[in-house]
Amino acid sequence: MPQSEQWDVPMLAKILRRRSKSIALLAVVAMAAALAFSLAQTREYTATAGILFRQQNIGQALLGSTALPPSSDPTRQASTNLTLVSLPTIAEQTGAALVPKLSRTEVQRKISVSAASQSEVVNVSATDRVPGRAADIANAYAAQVVQFQLSTDHDALAAAKSQLQAQLTALGPAAKHSAQAKTLRAREQQLAVVSSLQTGEAEVVQPATKPTSPSSPSIARNAVLGLLVGLVLGVALALVREGFDRRIKDVENLEEIFGAPVLAAVADMTDAEPATESFRTLRAQLRYFSIDKNIRTVLVTSAVAGEGKTTVASNLARAAGALPGSRTLLIEADLRKGDLAGVLGVEQSPGLVQVLSGEIDLHSAIQRPKRFNEATGEAGDPPAFDVLVAGASPPNAAEMLDSQSMVALLATASASYDLIIIDTAPLLLVADAMPLLRSVSGVLAVASLGSTKRDALQFLRKKLSQVDAPVLGLVANRVPAQDVAGGYGYGYGYRNPEQRSSPDGVVRQSQGKATPSEQQPDTKAASSEHIPA
Repeated sequence: MPQSEQWDVPMLAKILRRRSKSIALLAVVAMAAALAFSLAQTREYTATAGILFRQQNIGQALLGSTALPPSSDPTRQASTNLTLVSLPTIAEQTGAALVPKLSRTEVQRKISVSAASQSEVVNVSATDRVPGRAADIANAYAAQVVQFQLSTDHDALAAAKSQLQAQLTALGPAAKHSAQAKTLRAREQQLAVVSSLQTGEAEVVQPATKPTSPSSPSIARNAVLGLLVGLVLGVALALVREGFDRRIKDVENLEEIFGAPVLAAVADMTDAEPATESFRTLRAQLRYFSIDKNIRTVLVTSAVAGEGKTTVASNLARAAGALPGSRTLLIEADLRKGDLAGVLGVEQSPGLVQVLSGEIDLHSAIQRPKRFNEATGEAGDPPAFDVLVAGASPPNAAEMLDSQSMVALLATASASYDLIIIDTAPLLLVADAMPLLRSVSGVLAVASLGSTKRDALQFLRKKLSQVDAPVLGLVANRVPAQDVAGGYGYGYGYRNPEQRSSPDGVVRQSQGKATPSEQQPDTKAASSEHIPA
């Protein structure tokens, strides 16, 4: 992406806020999928038995020493115990002891072995679809571990005893009173004592009980994991979509791409008050421009259709006409698909086409709107501005606008009106309005956040710069209400010594009451706002 689109923390916050609905939706869907998957799984139950391993004196007896200390490495002892409990032989013996019988592989699949917090204790866990069966398998496995250890110890003692008897026999009768014979007989007696007291080095200290709740699936855990995965995927998808989305989302990007200031930001027209204030601001901006440059005719255009230029033009005319003593004329120069008559509640004909063709004079074609908004049916006093609608669609719209009759019409209207606002067709769709760019004192471009694409706005900038159009600035349409309330649309396009650009390049008015020096704009800067080539 271009360098100007590098994301910082505030920009990321805006992106996440803008796409919060899709992120939340994906998170909810992922959580619902995890819940559905969990509920569809077969419930399994886990029972656990604990086995204690003790170090008795069998090792000392086998080695013939009573001073041999027990192992002092708990990690090694725990590893030895785990290896012993995990022997395939025990799994095979457990499967044979169960009713019904299980194979060694089935037992190993159901059994898991783990060391407890103490190295002497090993936990044997069995998992099965039937709670009681899980407890039976765990207890049977633990019992086989104890039995296997006991059997191993008995076998070791018996082998040691046989070996001692063989050594005594080998000494013969002549040496039966020798020191070696006495030592062997002492060890034989010790083995006999140990054998009589041997209960095994393993003991079940915690029998497995029938579990009352399933161990899997963990519905709550899966739901939380699903939610977290959904959030991560949602954020990732939002960033990917933002990277590939060419639509402009921020007022700062409009200024950056178009190379001209945003004179006003208009919120959604469903919120009337911020929109009304935005057009008052735009009207005031034009008056500041007029201090140094006589702004009598303003052309309102956009890159493509649907940006809201007709709405901006009509609302600007309404705001300008509301000034005491101000005379404002709104001209519809979109001769192909003009719909201003329906918006303002006036007759569709006669209009501009009839005036340019000589069928009727200008003042006879001018109308006064009956109400401002046909859609809302707003009643009351008519707006204090006049309107010249397009009239019947001609076959040669471009030629009519690029005629001496149009130049003469604007000159005649300028003698009667303080401000003339011209609503034109989108410049990137048709070139009808291009000749008018040389006849007006200012151009306003309308761009809609979330709709206007970067490429279209860049192309519009290039097209206007090629004819050195007197661009005054941009009107940002459909700006989020919180952004309009936060300061957009106030103070764009002019500067004074007490005003400075913020880091994003936007000029905002100072807080509090302005001094006389602050009220005087930098008209030189204002009048020189043209799009660079």
